[in-house]
Amino acid sequence: MLTSLLLAAWAASRVDEPIRLGDRLCHPRRLIAKFASAGDLKRSIPKGGKVLAWYPQISVAVVETPKGALQASRKWMAERTRAQWVDFDRVALPAYEPNDPMWPDMWHMRAIKADLAWDHSFGSDAVTVAVIDTGVDLTHEDLSANAWVNGGEIPGNGIDDDLNGYIDDIIGYDFAYGDPDPDDVHGHGTACAGLVAAVQDNSLGVTGVAPRAKVMALKAATDAGYFYDSANIAAYLYAADNGANVLSMSYFSDLVSRAEGDAIRYCRQNGVLPVAAAGNSSSVYPYYPAAYDDVLSVAALNTSLRKAGFSNHGYWVDVAAPGTSLWTTTAGGGYTSGFGGTSGACPHVAGLAALLLGAKPGSTAGEVRAAIEDTAIPVNQGSYGVYCNYGIIDAEAAMLSILGPPAPPRPPEVRVVSGLGSQIADFHYDTDAVMTFRLHGRGLDRATTASVRIGGVELPIANRQRDWITAVYLPPITGPLKLFLDGEEAYSLTMPNTFTMAHPLLAASTPEGGAACWGGFAEALLEDSQYVRVTRRDDGRIVLHGVFRQVQFAARMDLLVRRHFTGTSEGTETIQLYDWSSASYPYGNFVTIHSGPVPTGPTTSTFNLTDPIRFMDPERTIYFRILTSDDLSEGAELRLDVARIALK
Repeated sequence: MLTSLLLAAWAASRVDEPIRLGDRLCHPRRLIAKFASAGDLKRSIPKGGKVLAWYPQISVAVVETPKGALQASRKWMAERTRAQWVDFDRVALPAYEPNDPMWPDMWHMRAIKADLAWDHSFGSDAVTVAVIDTGVDLTHEDLSANAWVNGGEIPGNGIDDDLNGYIDDIIGYDFAYGDPDPDDVHGHGTACAGLVAAVQDNSLGVTGVAPRAKVMALKAATDAGYFYDSANIAAYLYAADNGANVLSMSYFSDLVSRAEGDAIRYCRQNGVLPVAAAGNSSSVYPYYPAAYDDVLSVAALNTSLRKAGFSNHGYWVDVAAPGTSLWTTTAGGGYTSGFGGTSGACPHVAGLAALLLGAKPGSTAGEVRAAIEDTAIPVNQGSYGVYCNYGIIDAEAAMLSILGPPAPPRPPEVRVVSGLGSQIADFHYDTDAVMTFRLHGRGLDRATTASVRIGGVELPIANRQRDWITAVYLPPITGPLKLFLDGEEAYSLTMPNTFTMAHPLLAASTPEGGAACWGGFAEALLEDSQYVRVTRRDDGRIVLHGVFRQVQFAARMDLLVRRHFTGTSEGTETIQLYDWSSASYPYGNFVTIHSGPVPTGPTTSTFNLTDPIRFMDPERTIYFRILTSDDLSEGAELRLDVARIALK
């Protein structure tokens, strides 16, 4: 009888439009409450209210309140009745679907939950993304309405009206050829711009992640696709000085440029968030500008949301986004479904940053970066392991984080430990007692206090950021390295005896070719039979790439390698370091340190490095590789126990 009456009441209930209470939508008259029994429910109805439904399976009731008394009724029921809890009848909306005709094919936008983020905000035209690339076709029907316009400049008068140093820079500038027309002959930049901010709901083509943001077209590349530092640097400074909020940088080089690093730091100091592609070499070798500390670096995913085989990866990469089979705009007014690479992944993240900045005016670049990183979906994939520091971007979660209570920082984690040069001229280990080193990871700023100790002795902390802590080491202290956050041990590392003068291998990978690589820093640190393992490629070779970063310079260095091969008794191995004095990678030469038969039993070799500075780039990075001849037996495997640069 009770059930039939309740069903009748439910059927007679009106379906009203929702109201907004704070940051939520809910029914204007309904509450949902839990009771221990139907008897408790009968004694808990507010005056003038009624029960619409009772679900005995879960002891939950739907109650209609008097008109205009929703919040008062909830308070009364929560405080004066036997209700275990009382909630509003919240509203869920279907994910927003633009009317852009190619939207159903844009799998990558749904994969990052851009449509769910749009349920909360479409962003704002007050936010500008500087697309630094081969130019942008801003006459494109899906981009022209979102073109940034320099309101301080009068078109075509040949005068620098706004006194910013550039004449007639109405929609951006061409830094490659020195003119005010950032046209896109190559096509790469137009594809990136479409992913960032193609116009939405115009019944045309595609949509960008930030469909209301403005695109500042900054052409830094030649029409053949070459990005010179002189053009890039000018573009960075222009963006920062002319109101850009985000940089989208879908290009990469191994070559470190001090001027580029300074220019990006200038952008960051002026409130701009730089976002860059990690590179397409399937390597842990750091590529720039993505590997600079101030840049949010992006790896690429395939359509299965796994790391794309070509994508670079490692602890220097922050997040991942789709990078294959992407639908976007093309120069000349068309569209493509085949754009990709980390070049395509980067604009997804730059667009998300712009979307969040528009959703919450006044938010900072740091707050937006934290929202993107701390809500990313963690990754741990097969032989790649944790291939980026935070994970796959989640636009909806990032949006909720920026609009509401911020997402909690990721639990603290240290992934690798590297040395940092002291920057003291003519440093001598026998007389000078200063050496700094860095703990790399994530969530390292969340604690109120931090303490780094070796052998129980607390060391001075020189700097602490989200992703690293720099500490000062005072030899000859020995013992385990420990990190304490708010008094609790967060990390412990058993160090090699030579830690005071050694830099361990930080990461390892193998190029594509049917092979796999497991392990890195932890496995290569100590002689403990915990191996970096690399399998044979389809061409019969084994190739291992490794990287030592932030190596402190010394006039004499040794490379110590302990390794052996299994599953083969034939073939030769070659151990090499990249010679930066020959050219930037990969245009120069690797220098052979050793060549000989593959060792089939554990073998430790120490190689003296003459003129070691030639093996270090300006960021003090050393590229290391082991490769073999192509006659290894099927099933062969390299097992690397230790790889370390020792300073003498």
